Parts: sequence; structure tokens; C-alpha cells
Amino acid sequence: MLEKFEQHEQDKKYTLPDKNIIGAEDDSIIRKKMGKFMEGLESEGLSLPVELQGGANDLVDRREFAIHYPVGDLFISYIVTLHEFGHLRQFEANKEIEFEELERDYPEQEGKVIIRDAKHRKDKKALEVNATKRGWDRAMKFAPEFMAELENRFQEYKKQGKLEKFEKFKELFDYFFKTLGIMEDFFFEQPKEREMDEEYGREVAQHIKKDPNAYEFFSNPEIWRVGEKVDKEEIKNFIKKVAVGIADEKYN
Repeated sequence: MLEKFEQHEQDKKYTLPDKNIIGAEDDSIIRKKMGKFMEGLESEGLSLPVELQGGANDLVDRREFAIHYPVGDLFISYIVTLHEFGHLRQFEANKEIEFEELERDYPEQEGKVIIRDAKHRKDKKALEVNATKRGWDRAMKFAPEFMAELENRFQEYKKQGKLEKFEKFKELFDYFFKTLGIMEDFFFEQPKEREMDEEYGREVAQHIKKDPNAYEFFSNPEIWRVGEKVDKEEIKNFIKKVAVGIADEKYN
């Protein structure tokens, strides 16, 4: 049975059905699950921007991709989405990282699905770092015209006095993940089973306050916000185009 499943997996390309492209807004399932955690952050004077949510998985039993993207301010919403591209087929690209297959309930899906996750928590940070680089590279490879258009828009907003801290879109991208890494370092030091409660939120907020860049990101969002909300149809088309390229990738 296992041999048949593996052969089927090798022969059939992944697809990305429309129902598997899910916009995550302020009332998303992701944020609802983090309600107590966010209360902890807020008790320390910080809030979790709507843009800080996303996800990407291979539904391996269905040979489908699934992507959650944030419906928030333009550039950070795209940046988070770029990162999520890097998680698709990640264990095929990073064969050195052991994974396990898990049966899960999954938003917008009927019945349970099988996804892959790192077998060892020590590998989680490496997966995030790999996804960030791979996600950017995939977007540049499979949707270069659109990435150039994002850069053009970025420069137009700079002419309006926005995004003064950054010269190019890639600089904002790098800043964002360097900043987010401060929070991730703390997360991955915690036990996998730790509950996302108020205490956890307070501890994360206190950790953020120790780093000037991280504190700046959370306390002064005007440095990265432009006031334009991402267009859902546009970002969905972008996601579909890049996903086709990812499905066609070959691995040894």
C-alpha cells in the first residue's frame, strides 16, 4: 500500500484549487485561536498586526496546495505570502530535514487531510529561514513581471513620503523577516505543547521590547504601512501563477 501511494505521489502534480486560497482577515480562524495570546500582548502595550498571519501546506493525500494569505496592508501582505510560497513542497526541497505525516482538520476542507511537519522541533527555525529565501526566489522566477510591478508601486509610495526607512521592496522584505526572527527565536525555545495564552503573549511582548527593530515594527507600523489594502483577486492570481511553477519543480 505504501509503495502504491509513493508511486502515485511521484506521478501526480500538485494543484491549487480556488477554495484552497484563503484570505485571512481580522476575524480569521488563525486570530480567533490566538485571542488570549493577543490579549497578553495588548496588556504590554503591543498589538498583533493583521498582516502577521499566513500559512501554506501540502495536502499530500489530495495532491493539493493550500495557502492562507493576510488581507492587510499592501506590501507586508505580499511579503508574508512570498514566505508562504517557500513552505510548499519544502520537505522535497530540504531532504535533510526529517518530517512526519499528520492527519489534521484543516480550514475550508471537508474531512481530515494529511500534511507534513518537521519531526523535530529543533528544525523549525531552519524551515522558516529556508522558506523565506525560497519563497522570494520562487516569486522572482515564476512571476518576475509582477515582482517588478510591486517594486514600481513601492517607489511610487516612496515619492509620496511613505516607506522612508527603505530604498527598495527587497529591503522591506529583509527587514521584516529579520524583525520577525526575534519573535521566532523566542517561540522555538518554548515547548511545542505550550498554550498560546495571556502569559505567553506577555512574555513575547517583553522579549520584543528588548530589541529596538522588533519594538519599532510593532509600536510604529507607519514605517511599513502605506494605507492600501491588498486586492484579493490580484493576489489570488499571483498565488496561482507561482503555484503552477512550484508544482512543476523537479527534485532528485
